[in-house]
Amino acid sequence: MRVSANNSGQPCNTGKSSPVAKASVRTAKESSALKLTLRTAEGDTVEISLDAQNLRRIERGSARGREGRVSQTSDTQSNSLTASVNVTGDLSDAELQDIQALLQSLSGGETPQAGQGELDTISAYQYSYQHTREVSQSTVQLYG
Repeated sequence: MRVSANNSGQPCNTGKSSPVAKASVRTAKESSALKLTLRTAEGDTVEISLDAQNLRRIERGSARGREGRVSQTSDTQSNSLTASVNVTGDLSDAELQDIQALLQSLSGGETPQAGQGELDTISAYQYSYQHTREVSQSTVQLYG
């Protein structure tokens, strides 16, 4: 009896027999983090942060014998989102509109200049965004 395992998803068996049992696990994790800190022309400060995570795990297994074949698959997924907003001061309607315009610009990939154009009530802002994705897969095969 031989056991074959690798993390590339490709069998290591060099013989002609097919596996009698096989199991694989694939895990994918994505996370995103956004942080925006800004100051209005009147001196109010706003801090906005968002953290999102997605985890997916797929497990598969199969075996065969004299009596037949059996297989099983499990697929689980979890998502989470955490949001935080902290405001120091009283925001006017114009400042709220400028903050909304800034968020829309940043989500579209633009980095507008504070204190100019549509953002004349925002004196400064700092923005960061990070996105990561990790994928792993492993496979084990049993030959008999």
